[in-house]
Amino acid sequence: KNSPKLVVDGTDLNTYSTGKGEDWADGGEEDSGDAFPFFPIVALNRIDASRLLIATKRIYIGTDDVSGALKDTIAFTDVSSANFDDDTSAVSFGSVPNPNLLLVGAGDALYLSTTAAPGSLVQLKGYKGGKITAVPIRPDSAQVFYVADGTTVWRTVDAGVNWENIGESLAGVGFNQVRAIQFVSKDGLNALLV
Repeated sequence: KNSPKLVVDGTDLNTYSTGKGEDWADGGEEDSGDAFPFFPIVALNRIDASRLLIATKRIYIGTDDVSGALKDTIAFTDVSSANFDDDTSAVSFGSVPNPNLLLVGAGDALYLSTTAAPGSLVQLKGYKGGKITAVPIRPDSAQVFYVADGTTVWRTVDAGVNWENIGESLAGVGFNQVRAIQFVSKDGLNALLV
């Protein structure tokens, strides 16, 4: 009862109906048409940690500053143009050159927004890998992204136009599943951790 209300584009998600006469916040089960499941991905912007993102079959970005004291209501806006075919499996939000940069993996589809504005997510058709497990953005670039797809690692240096499989040698050193990757940049060291 002490949780803040989550409001998306004017709709109070605490009373979000499942279409079965039950509210999801009260233990109702999600049906296939709903866009807000019980287990969303929650992430903070890498550049501005007061910006909150909730990812499901849609992407919601907080319009309120979430730092500081607990608020009664946290407002969100929907940046998706439609429900994804699969639940979101990975997100990365913000880079130094562009704090609004958003990369989203849902199933084997990859989506990008450079503005984080409503309806701004577009599918990157050039990505040909498998089901996405991680999508780090190089923090000092708005052009360099990495994608893990469970078996290998992909890289783009042109914001998703072209992709290179940089993980082909992982199987030779004992990797049989790539579930998480992270790009680290500190004190002149740039490294992709697999």
